[in-house]
Amino acid sequence: MNKEDEFILKDIEPSTSCVNFIENSKGVFLSSEHDFRKGKEVLKQDTFQFAKWLRQNNSEINVEIAKCENIIDLKSHEIWIPLIFLANSVALPLFLNVVYDYLKFVFRSNLSGDASKVHLKIIYKDKEKFKELDYNGSVEGLEKIKKSAINNFMKNE
Repeated sequence: MNKEDEFILKDIEPSTSCVNFIENSKGVFLSSEHDFRKGKEVLKQDTFQFAKWLRQNNSEINVEIAKCENIIDLKSHEIWIPLIFLANSVALPLFLNVVYDYLKFVFRSNLSGDASKVHLKIIYKDKEKFKELDYNGSVEGLEKIKKSAINNFMKNE
């Protein structure tokens, strides 16, 4: 990872709706988030492209999107993956691999040397605890996290 990459993994107490989805559904839920500047729930514009790509390239993963009228368009060369609730039926390491493939697809036309920053937040259940993975950094840094998560998953199986 680069010096600028920020990776946080912490235990959390999720909302009731988050717990219900994770424990009773299949696939992923792309959630809205509270925008403190606007004072309301918003979906990031990248949500829809990410959902479309997931459905086209990973048809075995059920994709649900929060109902939200407010779409925030972030004008930058950064990718803002929406807040993701990962159901128990989807393993974190496998889903990180899917996200990494999506990012390679999005950034495929970047010239070498172009900086590509990614913002990603996933809420999932690990054994009996709910966890939040929060990553802000380069695609290359995410690849290292993905490989580490896969190695840890294999050790625990």
